[in-house]
Amino acid sequence: LLDPWLLNYGHWSSMGLSRIAALAELLAKPQEAVEIRVLTYGTRFALEALRLLGVEADRIIIADHCCWYRLGRAYFAGPRAWVRRDNLSSKSGLRIRGLWLDSARAENPGLVATLRTVDRPVALALDRGRDDVRRFATRALANFGPVLRILRGVVRRIGGQAAAYVCGEHSFAEQVVAFSEADLALGVDGGCVTNALWMRPGATVLSLVPVREDYFPMPVKTCGTFPGWRIGDSVGVRPVALLLPEAGFKDPFVTAPPRVVR
Repeated sequence: LLDPWLLNYGHWSSMGLSRIAALAELLAKPQEAVEIRVLTYGTRFALEALRLLGVEADRIIIADHCCWYRLGRAYFAGPRAWVRRDNLSSKSGLRIRGLWLDSARAENPGLVATLRTVDRPVALALDRGRDDVRRFATRALANFGPVLRILRGVVRRIGGQAAAYVCGEHSFAEQVVAFSEADLALGVDGGCVTNALWMRPGATVLSLVPVREDYFPMPVKTCGTFPGWRIGDSVGVRPVALLLPEAGFKDPFVTAPPRVVR
């Protein structure tokens, strides 16, 4: 698992988990039956995903992010072109959910019970501005407070609750559980939005997409597509894109128009 994109939680959620899912039966066999090692970056989410699947620590070889350049040449399973990146099939998406969703919930029974007591619908406002584990400090929502107040007001009127959520403050398993109980997630396009993978079919993910310039080969400015769109669509989650024409993918802050968000 040495694709450089797998250092990013968002791309890991589709590209990394799908590759592990394809080998789940082999990884489940005892070491005396099949000798297999997992060469991966030592990111917290990667190691936790392997642990939840029952992969023993001595089967995992941790590589640092410079190993790609030292290797020079390697073979990788899965798509390499940007045009196909994060393009999960429904079969793969459902397979990933089947392997990790139940184990993550079983490991966090208290969190599951707490979320089950919250009035529905449950909405999460994703706060990149306070996420200290992000690799690049970009696309924080400058008017996060007003957006959160709008979300809370709208959701309360239909009997539900909304809360701020910082993905980097929670473990992989905790994120899986939180999003599996959420009916709506709203946030600026990024790795946290790809947790749409764990939302129940029929839930909605609303991504604030900076489109001043394209950052995929496909015309984001015209189509509004984003990684969470592909991922959510594969598991029956409804994706909605709110395009931000004045915002760029690498801007430190972006602003969402409150009236449009409402």
